[in-house]
Amino acid sequence: MVLVGSPVQGASLVFDLLLGRLRPHRGSVRVLGEDPALGGRAIACEVGIVRHDDGLLDRLTVMENLRFAADLFRLHCPPKYLANLIDRVELGAVGELPVAQLAAIDRRRAALARALVHDPVVLALEGLLDGIQAGERITMERVLARLVDDGKAIFVTSGLEAPAGSFAARVSLLAAA
Repeated sequence: MVLVGSPVQGASLVFDLLLGRLRPHRGSVRVLGEDPALGGRAIACEVGIVRHDDGLLDRLTVMENLRFAADLFRLHCPPKYLANLIDRVELGAVGELPVAQLAAIDRRRAALARALVHDPVVLALEGLLDGIQAGERITMERVLARLVDDGKAIFVTSGLEAPAGSFAARVSLLAAA
């Protein structure tokens, strides 16, 4: 699903509701059948997150950032598994560069690879498609489409007025109140 709307229109609010950072005033929110505000670590282990501030460590390479993320989840991930994640997001040889040296699109793909380290069922991607060139967008959508084919549920917020959303089964638009 692609949710189109600026943070002012509530896209970030919906994102925070889905991640359990906020509770709804009315109604309920469910992720994988659970209330994300109450699900704690169980839900966190099933959701991969990329925020606007990607949280990557600039001085580390992409591979080192992936190892660090695996360590946070207390996972033993062989180098071949992490290299496969780099290939899944089409980063290739860039995976051995320090993150500070990456182009903006490569940095986003590195953040996506990091969100996949623990093999989540759901990906919550904030603004991942915003501000990138058409060719880069096609590449990113191809990567996302393959992840959907692999069984991932993907929620993307976007400030774009007309997202292509070729990977998305649903596109919802937020309107200013």
